[in-house]
Amino acid sequence: GASGQVLSNIISNNEWQPCTDANTCATAATGILVLDSDGVTVSENTLNSNQLSIYVQANGAVVGQNEVFNSPILDGISLIGNNNSATQNRVVHSGQADIVVDGNNNQVTGNEIVDAPVGIWKVTGSTGTVISGNTFFANFVEVQDPAANRILHVQPRQ
Repeated sequence: GASGQVLSNIISNNEWQPCTDANTCATAATGILVLDSDGVTVSENTLNSNQLSIYVQANGAVVGQNEVFNSPILDGISLIGNNNSATQNRVVHSGQADIVVDGNNNQVTGNEIVDAPVGIWKVTGSTGTVISGNTFFANFVEVQDPAANRILHVQPRQ
């Protein structure tokens, strides 16, 4: 089968003007977007000031060793699908969650997660997901598992 890689890019300042709040975003500007492409590797990228930095809706994706800073409206890394992994990423200051996981048998390990309302947000109904070995600093909630049925409107402590 085919495979793909997104490697060693610098991506910054992607903004869709109508998206100013998580409640009003029908869509958002995304730094790296992977849709329905299984087995993709997203690695060694630097993303800064994107509304949604890395969004993967696929299976078997590997998201590792990325630096993600300032996703002011939404999330740093979103994994939507099964058998995906987020490992050894550094994610700092996201508006909702630094890492979101929605699907089965995913792995979120060895990440540095800093300054978000929710560090890791595991969506209700996801099974078999391993969340371990992550380092947290200045998050209101480190791991939300299962996730709340509503968007949390909290701000990190100043």
